[in-house]
Amino acid sequence: MDISDRNSNFLPILQRYPGSVAARIGTDSLAIIAREEGAAALYKGFVPKVLRLAPGGGVLLLVVEATLNAFAKALGPPYV
Repeated sequence: MDISDRNSNFLPILQRYPGSVAARIGTDSLAIIAREEGAAALYKGFVPKVLRLAPGGGVLLLVVEATLNAFAKALGPPYV
């Protein structure tokens, strides 16, 4: 098998997706997952991700509030 034979396997894909190949393959993949496994399969892992990100968001909020309060006390009335 030479190189031209291996590349010919990709020709139908490139002809099917003339524009942005990655974007169209991605949307096709989403459609296939939704069709074969159901729409709920698109949200697998959503809850663990939210549970992983929520504490970081809480810490960020606390740091921002503490920083704003520290600057308000240090800079005086116009910034309070």
